[in-house]
Amino acid sequence: MTKLNVVIPAVNVMVEIGGSNVEFRKVDRKAQAGDIVKITEDDMPRYVIEGAFYEVDSVDSHGDPQIIDEDGDEYDLCGHSFEVYEALTPVFAEVAAESTGEITFEGAQYRKVNRSAREGDVIILRSAPFEEYDITQGTPYEVTLVDSSDDPHIKDDEGGDYDTCDDVFDVYEKVSAETTVRGVQYLEVKRQARAGETIKMMDDDGADGWAEGDTFIVTEIDSDGDAVFEDNDGDTRYKDTDYYVVLEPVNAEAKAESAAKPKRLTVGDYAKVVNPKGYREHRRGQIVEIFEDVHDRQPFKARSLIDGGENWYCEHEITLATPEEVSAAKAAAQAEAQRKAAIGPFAGGGFAQIIDRTKSLAMSAADTDGYVKVSVEPDGKYALSLKKSNGEYSGYCNADALRQITEEEYNAAVAPKPTFSVGDKIRITRTQANWPVGTVATITEVLACPNHSSGTVRAHALGDTYLADGNCFELLTAEEASAIEKEAQEAEEKRREELKWATIGRKVGEFKRGDIVSFVKTGGEKGVGTVEDSGSVDDCIGVRVGAQPYDGEKYRGVFFDEGDSATLITPVEQRFDTAVKSVA
Repeated sequence: MTKLNVVIPAVNVMVEIGGSNVEFRKVDRKAQAGDIVKITEDDMPRYVIEGAFYEVDSVDSHGDPQIIDEDGDEYDLCGHSFEVYEALTPVFAEVAAESTGEITFEGAQYRKVNRSAREGDVIILRSAPFEEYDITQGTPYEVTLVDSSDDPHIKDDEGGDYDTCDDVFDVYEKVSAETTVRGVQYLEVKRQARAGETIKMMDDDGADGWAEGDTFIVTEIDSDGDAVFEDNDGDTRYKDTDYYVVLEPVNAEAKAESAAKPKRLTVGDYAKVVNPKGYREHRRGQIVEIFEDVHDRQPFKARSLIDGGENWYCEHEITLATPEEVSAAKAAAQAEAQRKAAIGPFAGGGFAQIIDRTKSLAMSAADTDGYVKVSVEPDGKYALSLKKSNGEYSGYCNADALRQITEEEYNAAVAPKPTFSVGDKIRITRTQANWPVGTVATITEVLACPNHSSGTVRAHALGDTYLADGNCFELLTAEEASAIEKEAQEAEEKRREELKWATIGRKVGEFKRGDIVSFVKTGGEKGVGTVEDSGSVDDCIGVRVGAQPYDGEKYRGVFFDEGDSATLITPVEQRFDTAVKSVA
C-alpha cells in the first residue's frame, strides 16, 4: 500500500488500517509480511517518501521486504535503510524454538519454504493469540484457503475456521506433491536435476524471465551442480536446488483427468476487477485493459476504462470480462469523457464570460455583458449551470460557450460603475457627434444613469456642447485629466513659439549673424553681444561681447548641447545702425 497514516505516541506507533488504529512496536529483526517499515533514507525515488510508513506486502527469497509505493506499484527495499515495526496483539505466546527444515504431517513429508502460504500447504504458528483461540503453538495446520488479503485460513482445534491475519508462521510445502504439466502427471521431488529432466520453479528470484510455478527442461548440469536452462525470455539461467523441484513422471502416457485450467490473462485482454485488495477496493466492478505482464506474484498492470487509472493486480483480483461488459464499459467511458469535456475547467465551479450564446441557454445573463458564476449541473442536457451577479439562475451551457476568468476579473466586471458629476473630464472613445475620437470634454450636465446607452451626459469640448452616450466615452481620473491638460498647454506654448519665430521668417531657435542676443553660460557667466557665427539651438553660436559690433574684446561660444542658453533681443533684420551689415 502507499504511505500509511501514523500517530506516534511516546514509544510505539499507531497505524490507521481499515478505519481502526493498530499499535505497532519497533523491533530489531528482519522484516516479515504484515510488518510495517519506516523509511529512514533520504536518497529515495519520488514515489517512496522518507519518514513515511509502509506495510510489508511480502518478503522475497533474499529477505528483502516488498512494499506498494505511492504510484501503486510493488517496490523492492533491497539496499535501502528502514526501521521495522511489528503489530501488537492482546496476548501473544512465542514459540520457543524454530521449526525444523522438514516435518511429517498426516503421513506425508513437507519441507520449509520461504514464500507466501497457498491452499494445501502446512503452517506452524510461531506468534499468535494462542490463549484467545483454539489453536496450539508448534502444531502443524493445513491451509484450507487463502483470502483476498493473502491471509491463509486453517481449521482450529475445534474444527472452526481461523484467519491467520497478523500472525507469524512458517510455511511448509508437500515434498511428494503430484502435479500435471501439459497433460502428464508428475511427482515433485526435491533433489538435484539431471540433463533432460523437467524442473518446476519454486522461487522467481525477482527475475523477469520466469514466474514461480513455471517449468523448464534442463539442458545440462554445470561444474557447480547448477541446473542450466533457457527461461521464457530465451536467456540462459543457472540455478541450484534452492530454486526448483524435479518433476518425475508418474505415468508418461497418462493424461490429466482434471479439466483444463482457464486461459491465463495476457496483455491486450479486458478484465473485470472482482476481488481487489483493500487499497484497490474502489476499482471493484470496473473493466480494465491489461497492458503489461511481468509474470510475478502481482503480474498484471492494467488501465481502467472509466478513468484511465493504472494499477498492478494479482491474478486472483481480476477475471476475463465478457464482450457485453467491455462494450458497456467503453460506452460509459466515452460518456464520461464527453461529460468531462462539457465541464472543461469548471469541475470545481468558477467564473466565466459567455462568448457564444448559440451554444447555451444563457441569454438572460446579458445584465453584465455575460459575466456569470459557474457550477456543475448533475443532470440535464448541459453540464454547467450559470448564475447572474444577483444570485438568480441565468441558464445552462457547456464549457465551449464560456471563457474562464478569475474571481477578480468577475468582481471588477460586475461592480457598479462610478457615477458622473458635473465638471468631470471624459475622453471620447467612439465617434460622437462632431467630436473626433480622443477628444477630452468636460461634463456640464448629467442626464441619465451611468449604464444608459443613450444621452448619458451633456459635455463641452472644442467650443461646442453635445450629448455624450455612456458607451462612447470613458471617465478620466483627476491625474489623467491633469496630464492631458498639461500636454495641451505645452502644445499651445510650442505653437505660439513657432508662430513668433515664423513672423521673422525663421525656425524656432535659429540665430543669424548680426542678431543682438543675451546669453547665459553653464558656469554662470552672462552677457549681451552680437552673433558673429550663426547657428541654432540644435548646435551652437558664436557671440562677440562689446559696445561696438564685431570689435569687442570678448568672444564667447554658446553651446546649447552643453546647457548654455541664448535669447534673441533684436534680429539683424530690425537693426537701424547701418554700420552693421547683415550676413545671413
